[in-house]
Amino acid sequence: MTGQSSSASPRESGSAGWLLGLVYVCLTAGIVAAGYFYYRNYERNYRSEVERQLSAIADLKVGELVQWRKERLSRATRAELRRTMVDLTALAGEIVAELERAEPTRTVRWVIAPGLTANRARRSASATNAWSASTRPPSVANCA
Repeated sequence: MTGQSSSASPRESGSAGWLLGLVYVCLTAGIVAAGYFYYRNYERNYRSEVERQLSAIADLKVGELVQWRKERLSRATRAELRRTMVDLTALAGEIVAELERAEPTRTVRWVIAPGLTANRARRSASATNAWSASTRPPSVANCA
């Protein structure tokens, strides 16, 4: 025997290691690229599904609002509209009397314009607001 072994030469084993490294890098890059494209596809599908669900919810809400509005309009057109004259001076006097009964120790001089009337029955909060604004007795609360 002359010392020759059956194993590959150092040059051949070095190129085989290089080749294995290159194959490893290519496989790794392929796996990473496939994962990236899979993730992007999953994300696109997920977003489109969420958008579809939100659109369905919005459509339901809009439908409910349209139905609610139709119901309110149908009730408004069926109801008979009656206008009545309201004596606001008397109404303000009642509110003042109620406020004074609530706090009899408080002294407030009320100025209510005589002969105030309106075409609708709507309670005004101006006397209540004037009462709340008066903090030091005696004070003037103007309800006109």
